[in-house]
This record gives sequence, C-alpha cells and structure tokens, in this order.
Amino acid sequence: RELSRRRRARREVVAAMPGVYRTLSVALASGQTLAQAVAYVGSRERGPVSEAFARMSLRLRCGSSTEDAVALLARELDAPGAELLATALVISHRTGSPLRDLLMRSAALAERQGEFERMLGVKTAQVRLSVRIVSLLPAVMIAILALVSPDFQSGLLTPAGVGCVCLAAMLDGVALLIIRRLMAGVTRWT
Repeated sequence: RELSRRRRARREVVAAMPGVYRTLSVALASGQTLAQAVAYVGSRERGPVSEAFARMSLRLRCGSSTEDAVALLARELDAPGAELLATALVISHRTGSPLRDLLMRSAALAERQGEFERMLGVKTAQVRLSVRIVSLLPAVMIAILALVSPDFQSGLLTPAGVGCVCLAAMLDGVALLIIRRLMAGVTRWT
C-alpha cells in the first residue's frame, strides 16, 4: 500500500511539473524575486508540489540560504528534472539571469515525458492483459473440451493425455516465467 501511495504521489508531482515550470517562468519574468516566485508557486499549485514549494518558501523566509532551500526542494520533489530546476534556480538567483526560455522549454519537455510514460503504461497494461489471456486460454480450452467432447475426455484420461496436459502446463509455466522476467525490466521504467 505504501509503494502504491508513493507511486501515486510521484505521478502527481510529475504531472504538475509542466505547470510549475510555467508558473515559475511567469513569476520570475514579471520581476518577482526567487522567494516571491516560490511562494507564488506554493500558493497556486496543488498536492505534493504545492507543499514542497510552500516549505521552501518558509525556509527562505526563516533565513535559510537559497542553496540549502533549493537543494531540499530538489530532494523533496521526486520528479525528473528536479535537480536541473534546482541548479537553474540557484544560478538565476546568483547571477540574475532570466530563466523564462529555459523554464518554458523544460515545461514542454516535461509534458512530452509525461506522454511517453502514459504510452509506456498503456503498452505495459496491454502486455499484462495479453499474458493473462494467453496463460489462461489453454486451461479454459481443456476444461471446455473436457465438458463437451466425450472423445477428448477418454483421451485425456490416458497416460499419453495426462502427459500431454502436464507438458503443456509446464511449457505454459516456463513461458510465464520468461514473460515475467521481461516485464520486470519494463516495469522498472514505469
């Protein structure tokens, strides 16, 4: 359950990041300081992202250094590009360089990454469904044929029939193990 909660929170953060990049871009481009822009994001966004930016805003108001506050923000945000965002914010704070183009481009890239992750999730779900169907199909067919066909029933009860069913079950089990091993590599990326 905890793993599911963490995944859901991470998906929320990843989904919110394009909006965060855009909001920061607008806030910083309008002349706000980093502390004001962070407070603005903390008040405008929702969920774990809002909480992380609100904590960063509080740290900055309480006298924490920008580098420390941004480093803690990067650790709290479990999202791709959080480290890059932290580095860009520190550089912008030190040099006063505008981040509008960088943040807008980051928003577009974060959206594309989200689309790719959704497509990968859909493909993974399709493969899982196919595995379930393919693995259950032989057992269902044997059960239906055993109920419907008297010839199949008599052949099934012979030693050769039992051997064939055991061999088929063993091959089905080996195929499932191979598919699970392949899926383990794919699910690490989702």
